[in-house]
Amino acid sequence: MHPFVRFQIESLVEDLRFLELFAFFPTESRGRFERLLQDVPLVDAVRFPVHRSTHNRQSDYGGLMDSPERSVLHAIDRVRKTINLLESLKESPLPPRWVVRAGQTLSDAERHIVSAVRAKTALGIGGLYVIIGPDAARGRPVIDVAEQALHGGASVLQLRDKTEESGH
Repeated sequence: MHPFVRFQIESLVEDLRFLELFAFFPTESRGRFERLLQDVPLVDAVRFPVHRSTHNRQSDYGGLMDSPERSVLHAIDRVRKTINLLESLKESPLPPRWVVRAGQTLSDAERHIVSAVRAKTALGIGGLYVIIGPDAARGRPVIDVAEQALHGGASVLQLRDKTEESGH
């Protein structure tokens, strides 16, 4: 096996292992990553130590990173790029059916993570959410209305100016 292909498969396997370890995926998603790992083409030609654990893995990353979701999204992106790179070779080592399964698994995982990030963000937005703009200001300077809203307890301001050029 060409050293370049070997390295790409090693990278692919390590990123899939990383994704499999995250417990905030539903059990079904973790199982799909595990099956992808078992079916990675040419994995037998590359020697990997087996890392298996049966305990709850979510706590393993507890204090290591502020945003594990961001790390997971980066890993998903790396897996996609590695698959695309291996598919671009004259003789791709990846069977088309495996590539389709991997794409579906990655898309499902990405949707799950993005949904979790949105929910976490929504929980952080509490209090009064004020939408301001020239129409709502009724002739007063928008900055004054914004300052008054903040002094009145607004935690989020959104500027909506339908009169400005959008640049489109």
